[in-house]
Amino acid sequence: MNYSVVLYFDEETDNKITSLIHLIVDNGVNDYLILNKVPPHITIADFECGDISAVINSLEVYKDKIRQDFVYWASIGLFNPSVLFLVPIANQFLLNSCEMINNLIKVIPATESNSNYIPYKWVPHTTIAAKLSSQELQTAFLVANDNFKAFGGYVTKLALIQNKPRTDIKVWNLQE
Repeated sequence: MNYSVVLYFDEETDNKITSLIHLIVDNGVNDYLILNKVPPHITIADFECGDISAVINSLEVYKDKIRQDFVYWASIGLFNPSVLFLVPIANQFLLNSCEMINNLIKVIPATESNSNYIPYKWVPHTTIAAKLSSQELQTAFLVANDNFKAFGGYVTKLALIQNKPRTDIKVWNLQE
């Protein structure tokens, strides 16, 4: 089964990103993120695992070592051919979080990390449109480009999710 560890944001940041996603959809781009109830987030690890209980136990310990922190989205990016995203500055908080979570996961038996989410290969991003045709990609980029201005916000939660179907398994509030 495929899982991810993600970072969620404060309400104001979440609303700002969600508004941009809705604006893109309102301009004729597919509503994949909305239909699949994918909230704004940054994925810091992605992995296959047969028994998730050991991961949950490790994250229970880790969550006390991480505090809420600031993230600044500075640009728009693309995973060609079908994903448009906002690009946060890869600050020490994001880099450390990715490394620490991946280090926790790699020592758990019968887990295999997705190489796109391991330290030094990972591209921090917050998806704003996915599963795009080439026309939708053009439209989504134009809408994002016209409406995006760099901004900052806070990471306030750590979550373990199951992918396909996307389900929050456990969400932890981070300490201030």
